[in-house]
This record gives sequence, structure tokens and C-alpha cells, in this order.
Amino acid sequence: MKTLKKLLPIIALALIALMATACNKSDSSANSGANSSPAKNSNSSSGTSSTVSKRFVGTWVEEDQKSDQGTKFTEDGKIIELSSNKQVGTYTTSGDDKATITIAEGGTATGTLESDTRMKMVSGGETAYLTKK
Repeated sequence: MKTLKKLLPIIALALIALMATACNKSDSSANSGANSSPAKNSNSSSGTSSTVSKRFVGTWVEEDQKSDQGTKFTEDGKIIELSSNKQVGTYTTSGDDKATITIAEGGTATGTLESDTRMKMVSGGETAYLTKK
């Protein structure tokens, strides 16, 4: 249970990144600890070779956690924890509002955008809500 509580904020941040990716309507695949390549999979209808949806890109924080510095979801599918400036995972999107998050320490989560500024992240039966900064 302690491990899950430690992973939940990381997963929440990763889900935020996933949601930003889904907005571009481009599919991608990225592995934890590996660099993503925009050329891996691009959607010709999007007009971009980005691996993530723009809706997920940005800084996300866990709701009601005032001390949370946030996690940055990058355009190349990486999830960076701002407090340490370290990559803590990767994300890929499927559709406009869903993402799969792979946590560097192991494990996966699912992120679903509820709006442009709110994401629901689910991992191992635990749910967290993230808001975009």
C-alpha cells in the first residue's frame, strides 16, 4: 500500500502527459527509459509527426495537493517530475482523450481527460485527479 501511495503522484503526472498527447489524434509508442521518436508513428490527418496529443502536453498537479510541484508531460512522450527534474515515465495516447502511462519504476496507468484541464488517472484500482497548471 505504501508503494502504491508513492507511485500514485507519479502516475497522476504521467496521466496528464497522456491526455495532452491524445489531443493531436496521433498514435505513438514509447518505452520507459527509452527516447521516443516522432517518426515512430505519425497520423497524416494531424499534419504533425508528434508522438503525443497536445491536450496532454503541459504541467499537471494532483488535485488538493498544495505541495505538489507537478509533473511535466512533454511533446515527445516523456513524463518529467519537476521537483527532481528527472524522467519518471513515458506516455502514449490513443484517441483524443486517453493515454497509457508507463512508470519508470514499473507499472502502468490509464489517463482519461475529463476536460482540457482535468485528467482522471487510474492505476491498480487507485484513482487520482490531476489539474493542468
